[in-house]
Amino acid sequence: MKIDSYEAVQMDSNGWRIEDGVFRAFLFIGEKKALLVDTTNGPGNLKAAVESLTKLPIILVNTHADGDHIGCNGQFEETLMHPAEFAYYAIKSKEGDAIPKPILDGEIIDIGGRQFEIIFMPGHTCGSIVLLDRKSRILIGGDTILDHVFIFGQFRNLRAIISSLEHLKNEYWDAFDTIYASHFAPQIDKEFILKELACAKAHLEGKLEGVDPGPIPLEPPDFRPAKMYQMDGAAFFDY
Repeated sequence: MKIDSYEAVQMDSNGWRIEDGVFRAFLFIGEKKALLVDTTNGPGNLKAAVESLTKLPIILVNTHADGDHIGCNGQFEETLMHPAEFAYYAIKSKEGDAIPKPILDGEIIDIGGRQFEIIFMPGHTCGSIVLLDRKSRILIGGDTILDHVFIFGQFRNLRAIISSLEHLKNEYWDAFDTIYASHFAPQIDKEFILKELACAKAHLEGKLEGVDPGPIPLEPPDFRPAKMYQMDGAAFFDY
C-alpha cells in the first residue's frame, strides 16, 4: 500500500514494514499503543504515514543511531535507545530530533497484547539493540543481523559483534525463528546467524580476502576504501 513516499507492507495481523527505497522501518500495533522501530533515512513524512495506519499513541525505539535509522526522528518528541548509543546519537542527530530516553537490556516494551524484549547487541555501533517478540517468535535485527554488515569506522567493533552474536545464539536461540531485517531481504531465517558468526570470526582471523563490492546504493560518504569480506552468504564491509 502506497502512503506518501512510503510503501507499507503488512507482515502479520498487526505488524507492518514501511519501505523507503533501501531503508525500512517497522510498525507494530497493539491493543493500547503502537511501536515504531526506526525512522528510515528521511525526509518523507513518516509520522503521517504511521498515523494513517493507527490512531494509537506511538512509541518510537531506535535500534541504533546511523542516519538511515533516525532520518525522521525530528517528527517525534522522544525515542527509546540504549544509553550506550547516546553519544553517537548526539553526533548523528539534527536539531529538533527526538529526545533520547534510555531503555536497557532485558526491558520489555508492552503495547497491549504484544511485548518486545530489548537485547543489547553492541558491535555495529556501541549501543545497538535488537528486539525480541517471544510470542510471535520474531527478532528485529537492526543492522546487526544482515546479509551485509558495515563494520568500518568510528563506533564499530568486530570483536563486539562476535560476542553479541554468540550471546544471542547461546541465550536466546530457542526464543525465535525469523529475523526481520532492516535492509535487503525483509526476513531472514535464524540459521543465518551461524553463517554471519562464522564469517565474522574468519574475517577477524584474517582468513578472508577483501574484494571490491562494486556500486553500493546510496553509498555512505566514508565508505571507500572499504572492501567486502564474504563467506557462505554472509558479508562484512570493512577497511
